[in-house]
Amino acid sequence: LRFDAQLVSCLDVAAGLPQIIMPMKIIGCILAGGRGLRLGGRDKAVVELAGRPLWSITTAKLTGKVDALAVLAPERPAWLERDSSIAFIADPVPGQESIGPAGGLLAALGFVHDRHGREAAVLTAPVDAPFFPDELPELLKESIGQAKAAIVEADGRLHPTFGLWTCAALEEVRACVDEGELALHKIADRLGARRVSIEAGSDRFLNINTPEDLDRAENLVRTMPD
Repeated sequence: LRFDAQLVSCLDVAAGLPQIIMPMKIIGCILAGGRGLRLGGRDKAVVELAGRPLWSITTAKLTGKVDALAVLAPERPAWLERDSSIAFIADPVPGQESIGPAGGLLAALGFVHDRHGREAAVLTAPVDAPFFPDELPELLKESIGQAKAAIVEADGRLHPTFGLWTCAALEEVRACVDEGELALHKIADRLGARRVSIEAGSDRFLNINTPEDLDRAENLVRTMPD
């Protein structure tokens, strides 16, 4: 009996019958809702690093490691017109006030659940942290196991904007948001998320929030190995 190369067969010992397990469908969702107030109100996604906008760097690093890409923001960004392959998912904005990454996560899970079911997952990454390790998506996929989520930990610090979240967690995430629990690390704790320890320097998870951060990032581009 031959199976498609993307299917995995295993033996159901209880039933004595072969089962076919489909690989988890993963949609990479870029968190791009920050207003960049400390960068003069600029959309951080279009801030350039070594001549490339941050959105381009992030999408390039995720391409080929997820099944599709989407961007999360309160409004459709103008730069999205430059890449028609990226879907747009609107953050929920209760009372016209952004609720941050938690709102983006909830919107992404709802979007992906509606299209691909509860067995699919969302891989989140912020648009303003361009140095994350190339192997990070694969590490999250390998580590999540039967958990509902997995988030990154490096150098003793949690980086929950980098995470893999299954659509099975949708209602629990919705409950957290409804209760006003908007911190991603606390949502992850509620889900029993696995913490994936990554051996990488703190610079790998640098967020570009200020002009000083951008200067530091420009220096890193020149000194950090590929």
